[in-house]
Amino acid sequence: MPTSEPDERAGLPSASGLERVCICPGSYSLEAKCPPSPSSKYAVRGTRVHGGMDGSVELKTLAPDELDLVRELEGFDQLLFQDVTDMTREVRLWYKHDGAKLWSGKMDVAARCAATGEGIVVNYKTGRGKDGVRHNWQAKAESVLWWIQWRDKGMNEVRYCFAQPESPFDKLLCHTFTKEELERAEADIMESVLFALSD
Repeated sequence: MPTSEPDERAGLPSASGLERVCICPGSYSLEAKCPPSPSSKYAVRGTRVHGGMDGSVELKTLAPDELDLVRELEGFDQLLFQDVTDMTREVRLWYKHDGAKLWSGKMDVAARCAATGEGIVVNYKTGRGKDGVRHNWQAKAESVLWWIQWRDKGMNEVRYCFAQPESPFDKLLCHTFTKEELERAEADIMESVLFALSD
């Protein structure tokens, strides 16, 4: 269903869709020609749960199962974000090349370890979730975006986790991306996105 709200992604690739772009760069221009798809009830539910986590949706308006999921995700937050600094929630970060925006990713929650300065990013997943982190393009992309914010201050690793209480896979999946993995992911994503945006 078309929406009148502005596209915060500015019509450019975002981390959540980078897997398709990296596998088939031509899919980006084809998808841009398609009418927007209506939101599924599962997507609407996920948006409400995310809203409960970031405070944009009042908890009292959530259905009981949605509130239960928020409480479970809050438990993961307490586990993963002990002794951290520079925490941010629901912030869209942009990757720029030669001053131009190329692609973006919206962090569910990200921070730095207060002791080591290394990064941690957590993505909340409702429903089926994911079965791995290390080779997941969204995980790599969001880790790169967070790393870029802090690499000049010594960040060399980003621990990325999918928190997914309802998934048939593990409820918490994590991988620590090393500097070498982040550099490789940055180069691979930039190459694919530049190709996708080219004529």
